[in-house]
Amino acid sequence: MAHIRKTIRDIMHAKLLAADTAAGTKIFKNRVFPYWENELPAITVYVTDEDSSIYNAAPREYERMFQVGVEIVAEANENMDDTLDALALEVEAVFNEDETFRDESGNDRVSDLIYTGSRMSIRDEGKVLAGSLRLDYQVKTYFDFGADPTDLDDFTKAHITYPIESDEDEETTYDEETLEAP
Repeated sequence: MAHIRKTIRDIMHAKLLAADTAAGTKIFKNRVFPYWENELPAITVYVTDEDSSIYNAAPREYERMFQVGVEIVAEANENMDDTLDALALEVEAVFNEDETFRDESGNDRVSDLIYTGSRMSIRDEGKVLAGSLRLDYQVKTYFDFGADPTDLDDFTKAHITYPIESDEDEETTYDEETLEAP
């Protein structure tokens, strides 16, 4: 089974490829190399951060919040802002259409996808000066690390120990009982 971060990247990448945006097939996961002029405009999807908290104590289930960047890159020229904005509209439409990444069987693969903002910058690495518009999303999932509650034994017996309080300064005494299912 793939890590949930990889699954999220793969789903978002596939959705953008299927949408046939102005970036065409120049949609990447985890791009580390600078872009060449013939690769622009392009889109890169990457997970930046994760926060988690316990959602259910038993069986243990976590609410996991992933921060995902969808970075749109275009050549820095007089049309750069318009190109970035036009691609941003396409990307936003793709993810606003299906915020739970429903699969073919109708099952939600994440709990929610929330647009949280954007950042624009100039990228001066590589062979061509480029503009960048990063759209930030938060992806919420619930994860139990493989625990299956149906694998638990039936609850058939309990051993209970509890204190019996007294008014005197005597040492606390305890009573014990064992309960069994009929």
